[in-house]
Amino acid sequence: MSQLTMLILELFTQIALLTFGTTAGADVETRDASPSANVLGDSAEAFQGYWMGTDPLNGSDHRRDFVTSDPTTVSMVGRDSFILICGTDQGAATFEDGVASGQNLATDNFLIKCFNTGTEILLKARYELLETNVMIETLTTQEGYFVMSSTFYRVSG
Repeated sequence: MSQLTMLILELFTQIALLTFGTTAGADVETRDASPSANVLGDSAEAFQGYWMGTDPLNGSDHRRDFVTSDPTTVSMVGRDSFILICGTDQGAATFEDGVASGQNLATDNFLIKCFNTGTEILLKARYELLETNVMIETLTTQEGYFVMSSTFYRVSG
């Protein structure tokens, strides 16, 4: 990772400590939503749709569009009104290999691309459905350090 990326992740870590009282992925409770987990029935379809949330760190809005590419795999494209690492809204987040298991969805390939600078950062994402139309997104570094957690609400789908 570049020094700028590491600096931004350190900033996220400090903000997370102040906001949530924890910084390390080891301190954050995680459920088994690993890509190798067994898929239960049509659990991938439970995530399908358009979801919106608010970034607890900077107040920007998050938008995620989830689609099932087959009965066990979920793809996502997302935008935020402000992406800190990009310094603007000119970027997107994507993954194509999300694996659903019960009320959980996981990918190790949550890719943020900044269109204005060319910066790319690869994170892990875990999603947990709390209700039919409410879910939590938790992002960590590839090493497991907590980046952020946001609540999303299904708008359609």
